[in-house]
Amino acid sequence: MKEDSFEHVFEGKERVMVVMPHPDDLELYAGGTIARLIANGIEVIAVKMTNGGKGTMQTDVKEEELEEIRIREDTLAAQTLGIKPELHFRLNIPDGEVEADLQTIEKLALLVRRFRPNLILTTNPEDVIIRFAEDCNWVNHRDHRLTGQVTLDAAYPYSRDTAFFPHQLKEIDTPYEPTEEFLLADYWEHQDTVYIDITDFVDVKARAWRCHESEYSQERVDDSVDFLNKDGDKYFEAFRYVIAD
Repeated sequence: MKEDSFEHVFEGKERVMVVMPHPDDLELYAGGTIARLIANGIEVIAVKMTNGGKGTMQTDVKEEELEEIRIREDTLAAQTLGIKPELHFRLNIPDGEVEADLQTIEKLALLVRRFRPNLILTTNPEDVIIRFAEDCNWVNHRDHRLTGQVTLDAAYPYSRDTAFFPHQLKEIDTPYEPTEEFLLADYWEHQDTVYIDITDFVDVKARAWRCHESEYSQERVDDSVDFLNKDGDKYFEAFRYVIAD
């Protein structure tokens, strides 16, 4: 039986930063957890690396048109979860072009330094193939792998050490205490896996996820929530929980 680790992971936390590759990934991986955090008075800073303009198999939709659609959907989804507009950021990197370069790390390091999150939630930076179960695997999208990598890089050492991007420190009043705790999504059978009970927030997660109408039908959302999160009569989101020093 899965046990709820919400108090263990988030006790004493005031701010959590969530960095996701595409507009719908936040709802998919962590929508229930984010809704629960906000309900408990914990501030959530949401960062989207891309606007998802290439996330389609249609041939009659231009990238710019799809970006506009997905930004509108993403804005509505964030509002549904309760994320404050002033804490919702998009880096506007072209879909499929996330890179592990200093330019990207610099953008994330500025946000980390500015908001000083107590914990950062992002995607699996390691596995090319995700193993969900013995007979269920999928390819870990390149944007997902690299988002996890640059987010961890931004947290350490680039936002900690003052010689990196020193111009940023002109707008930072006090030295930054580095983030040492991370939740990594798309780990399902890792020894560090923890489960967050989202039973009371699964409806909010589903409503927010359904806002991404260009990507998901209502039926697909409901099926996916049950497939990924349902455990008996409860719902959980799974993460790898890492305390680094």
